[in-house]
Amino acid sequence: MRTRGKAAAKWRVIIQAHQTSGLSVARFCRDHGVPASSFFAWRRRLSHEHTVRSGSAFIEINARPAVASHTTPASTPIQLLLPTGRRLLLRSGFDRQLLLDLLQILEGRP
Repeated sequence: MRTRGKAAAKWRVIIQAHQTSGLSVARFCRDHGVPASSFFAWRRRLSHEHTVRSGSAFIEINARPAVASHTTPASTPIQLLLPTGRRLLLRSGFDRQLLLDLLQILEGRP
């Protein structure tokens, strides 16, 4: 899935301008009359396009505080959200090689 056209080119310029501005996304968008929701959507879309072309990427991890529940920390799964929108839940003791093989398949690599 490749993003083409004038809109993609326009957003590449906008995203690059933000990266060199030193401003927060909210401030940059406000100052330039750009909807922040559109900025985030295009940044994600173009990042995914770059990932597909290059075959590698950094994955953003958002840590959230634990929610009080009846589970113990050892039984609380780790959730991976892939760029495709798929989610993987990993529990303590998961098979590392199986995870690597599964990620290769999901990312379409041989």
